[in-house]
Parts: sequence; structure tokens; C-alpha cells
Amino acid sequence: LTHRRNSLHEAHHAAMDCLGKMIWESQRAGRPPDGEAYIGCVQRHATHD
Repeated sequence: LTHRRNSLHEAHHAAMDCLGKMIWESQRAGRPPDGEAYIGCVQRHATHD
């Protein structure tokens, strides 16, 4: 992700966006956080954004 974003700072922001999305979705649905969804989000940012 750092290589793709060409910045460690930007990579941290992308990972934090994924973390926020995971927490928001779990709270909205009343379920525990989905770690696999978080990993998938980070991987998508690393390969597609």
C-alpha cells in the first residue's frame, strides 16, 4: 500500500479509512467488527486505487 500510494502517510490514511468503514458498518448492523472485510479493503486499496 505504501508503494502504491508512494507515501507512508497516505497509506496510513487509506488503512484508517478502511478501519473507520469496518467500525461504522459493524455498529450500523449491530455485529462485531469484520476483520476480514478490513483486510479486504486494505488489499483493494493496495491493488486497485
